[in-house]
Amino acid sequence: MADIVFFLGAGASCEAKAPLMNEFLHRAEDIRDKLSNHNGLQPRDEADLNHFNCVMELLAELDREQAKIAIQPNNLESFFSALEMARILGPGIRFDLDRIQNAY
Repeated sequence: MADIVFFLGAGASCEAKAPLMNEFLHRAEDIRDKLSNHNGLQPRDEADLNHFNCVMELLAELDREQAKIAIQPNNLESFFSALEMARILGPGIRFDLDRIQNAY
């Protein structure tokens, strides 16, 4: 059995109620809202909330730049591809990429 690899597509993820790429950020916003409305956050929850806020702020920055670039900002793959492109292109890109790198 150890030599068997199963490849599952998006249909399996959807059936298991896992968020698909194009709805992942909406689900992340829901989780962030739940964390934000919880009093007495544990340190780990507070760190998670800070990470969610960082990504949402970067997403808002990306949304403002959308007139200049053709991406789908609500698609997680497009979002992280844009961040990677900004990292590669370097200076002149408005994203504060240090915030993302420090979040890990």
